[in-house]
Amino acid sequence: MGLMASWPRGFVGTMSLAAVVAVAAWLRRWPRVTTSALALGFAAGGAAAATTARDGALHPPLRQALHPAGLASPSGGAGRAVLCDQAICACLDPTPASAGVKAGI
Repeated sequence: MGLMASWPRGFVGTMSLAAVVAVAAWLRRWPRVTTSALALGFAAGGAAAATTARDGALHPPLRQALHPAGLASPSGGAGRAVLCDQAICACLDPTPASAGVKAGI
């Protein structure tokens, strides 16, 4: 039930209604209605899971923590320079003079 609490109400209502209709149709021996209600319930569950996954992917906890501090940028540009270690940034920089290291073999 904890997973369903984070889903939008429309999906939960549709899945509940589909379950009730499927049980009623099963008891009355209506196979087409039972199959249709089960398919609708699974489709609503899949849509709810996809919506939750999309929201989780677009708003990860680390981005939410770094955004107010100005450390996270949507493109990953300026935020990466602030967060990386200087030695790592020096290794990633294509110009060795900027890291204070002389190029040589």
